Amino acid sequence: MKVGLISCTKSKHRMHAEAKKVYHKSNLFKKAFAYAEKNYDKVYIISAKHGLIEPSTVIGPYDVTVLKMSKEEKENWGREVASQIIVTIPRDSTLYFHMGVAYREAIIPKLGIKYEIEIPLAGLGIGKQLQWYNESRAN
Repeated sequence: MKVGLISCTKSKHRMHAEAKKVYHKSNLFKKAFAYAEKNYDKVYIISAKHGLIEPSTVIGPYDVTVLKMSKEEKENWGREVASQIIVTIPRDSTLYFHMGVAYREAIIPKLGIKYEIEIPLAGLGIGKQLQWYNESRAN
């Protein structure tokens, strides 16, 4: 199974709504989510506050980011998210990480060798990521 994992974003709608709508304020999130829905069997959102969530999960506004977490907080968060992934996603799946380095580095090492890992946009800045998604939609 191909599973897309998309990180939350700083830009959020200030309302209680499905997670995919809360983060839909971000152009990068919109493009990543549309790409993931088209190309993967299942899509989850990785939230700095809630961990692994279904796109239809109703959440409220919050202001938490992995980037502002202490090393210990980031370790604990990454361990919790990895645990959520392990109990939710079948182990023969390929995980496609659509998120920044800080988020990935907190999670991936804690998954062990249970999954095949892909990072389609590794090394690309936000502008290049947007370009990649735009070009991917054209194909």
